[in-house]
Amino acid sequence: MLKKSFHRMKIKNIYLFSFIISCLLIFITDYNHARASDAKVYILCYHAFLDRKDPYSLTEEVLKKQPETLKAGGFTFVSMEDIKAGRVKGEKNILVTVDDGNKSTYPAYFNVMKPLGIKPMLGIYPAIIGRTSYALTWEQLKELSDEGCYIAAHGYNHLYVSEKAWNESQAKFKREIYLPKKRLQEKLGIEVDAFVYPFGVKSEQAVAELKKAGYLYAFTIVPGKTVLPAEKKFDIQISS
Repeated sequence: MLKKSFHRMKIKNIYLFSFIISCLLIFITDYNHARASDAKVYILCYHAFLDRKDPYSLTEEVLKKQPETLKAGGFTFVSMEDIKAGRVKGEKNILVTVDDGNKSTYPAYFNVMKPLGIKPMLGIYPAIIGRTSYALTWEQLKELSDEGCYIAAHGYNHLYVSEKAWNESQAKFKREIYLPKKRLQEKLGIEVDAFVYPFGVKSEQAVAELKKAGYLYAFTIVPGKTVLPAEKKFDIQISS
């Protein structure tokens, strides 16, 4: 679960600039008994679908070209539910994730991802939902959840859950882990069992509290393929 670096991967001459990160999925309990198989998945992370020049954004036009190019290269897009159910086969699989809950996620899903059969995992920190001009509303997030987008907690205020943060304030640290799960479940009527480390930073304290809180998966940034099945592991590589 160590987010070591931001990774940009080139496939078929197209850069996946959205901090595309190959992620290693970690199931929070009994991870020492995980079984290897021939199935693997790349986990790609996006943040915002906007026409602005920063490393977190790309336009819907670019977003549309990337999956089309990847599909032409023989890749298959899978969902988190596919991974959990053991339905993923082969090595050329991609799970799309979108962090932070930017409002551009809503039209990008309906305009681009849904028509291409992509069901992303959304890493959400609830403090901004329905409260800022740049974030999704709760109604939009509920609709995306009902559409089959997998909802993961991404902290509550998107704060570090590092050892330093633990030493500075255990109360604030625990709030980042327990409160987003509670709020997302209450608002969306779903079970939230995945956590995306803000900034990709984990700690022993975070792992322990995630287990206590009832999470089953946690994501961080580590380049490479995730080996499946995702049975009781504890280290999936993803984004900030």
